[in-house]
Amino acid sequence: MKELSFSLPLPPTVNHAYANVGGRRILTSVGRVYKRDVMERVVREIDCIVDGFWSRGEPLSMEIELFFPSLENKGWSSGQAKSRYKQIDASNRVKLVEDAIAEALMIDDRYFFDVTVRKRVRDDEMPPTGCCRVTLQPLTLEGDHGRAPDGGHE
Repeated sequence: MKELSFSLPLPPTVNHAYANVGGRRILTSVGRVYKRDVMERVVREIDCIVDGFWSRGEPLSMEIELFFPSLENKGWSSGQAKSRYKQIDASNRVKLVEDAIAEALMIDDRYFFDVTVRKRVRDDEMPPTGCCRVTLQPLTLEGDHGRAPDGGHE
């Protein structure tokens, strides 16, 4: 099974990426810069590998690994922290990644059926501020083969 994998900057949280203005949800400048950066990286990386990867209309699996500088509170081992782990909401960073990848690949994000998000500690080869690795794979659904996400046929 073919897959596409991208190394991206760590996404901002939804609170930093989107704002409510006049009753509408819009991208902030932070969100726009991140989305543009991801789209440029994805387009550059997929230039030669997209052909044959995906049959339009079929569901996809998306795995998002978020690599942070640290997940543990510094004072935990000495008993100074109340909780072992930092308050990092991984799901709060998914929306912007999905939107940017979908737009770069010209895919509607309704085709992302399985989305898995994992928090990890970055290793020494990664940027000090952390990063994000996204992997896409075609997904076969048992019993629903050939059905579009809206229940119809494509």
